[in-house]
Amino acid sequence: ALTSGLKMLGQYSANLSAIQERTWANWAAMDNLIALQLDEQWSKTGEVKGTEKQTPYQFGWLRKVSETPYERVRKIEIEILHGAENKSVHHLRCYTGKESAW
Repeated sequence: ALTSGLKMLGQYSANLSAIQERTWANWAAMDNLIALQLDEQWSKTGEVKGTEKQTPYQFGWLRKVSETPYERVRKIEIEILHGAENKSVHHLRCYTGKESAW
């Protein structure tokens, strides 16, 4: 029974760590997106890499902005990477539009 209890405790600790990592990765992706949307300029297409310094984890990120069939809409994909092998821990995809004058 003691062995089973220790095994369960170990699994709980590993799961908790993974949940924390994914939660911080989600926040890092959202922070990256908000920073892009607050920029005064219309998002240029292409890829940009960087690192996230506001989390307890050492995350890297890759942001891809691409055109859509609609002239005033861009697709944004943000991949959060972790570790020496740049393992993907979170992926965020959204669309943003350019303000238009009716």
